[in-house]
Amino acid sequence: GEGINGKAEVVPVEYVPRPQLLGLSATPAAEAGGGGKGKKFIKPGESREPKKDMIYIDKETGKQKWVKKVGEELVERGATGFAAGAPVAIVGGVHKDLYARVVSTGGIADQMSAVVKLTVSKETVQVPLSDLRPVDLQLEKSRAGFAFRQAAQEEAAAAAAR
Repeated sequence: GEGINGKAEVVPVEYVPRPQLLGLSATPAAEAGGGGKGKKFIKPGESREPKKDMIYIDKETGKQKWVKKVGEELVERGATGFAAGAPVAIVGGVHKDLYARVVSTGGIADQMSAVVKLTVSKETVQVPLSDLRPVDLQLEKSRAGFAFRQAAQEEAAAAAAR
């Protein structure tokens, strides 16, 4: 409809619910998985699968927003950190300055590594976790190469501290 005195169209908005106990800019931690609770008794219409973490990405800015217009779609939050499917930047080794997606992680505590699939060549390679940095796709879209510049600054600070 029209606003007061016909000045502008009033568009209803919805607030996007945040995961429990998280603030506006917080990112949920990866879930531990095999929780200690036993079998959950479900009621009709419920599901045993955990609730999907849905977020709203503004199409104009590409940033996450907590208020959306009625009818706009939510998308599922992507993987973060070194979880399977999460985007990473390779900051050391043979594949330095390339982006990849994590396939799996594993190894002994002091020799952890990840199997990643390179985004450009689709080649699957194994890289030590010390040579990887998690990538925030929204930040990387607005500032291309941000993860690589940040890793270079960390390396320079570590060298200066020695």
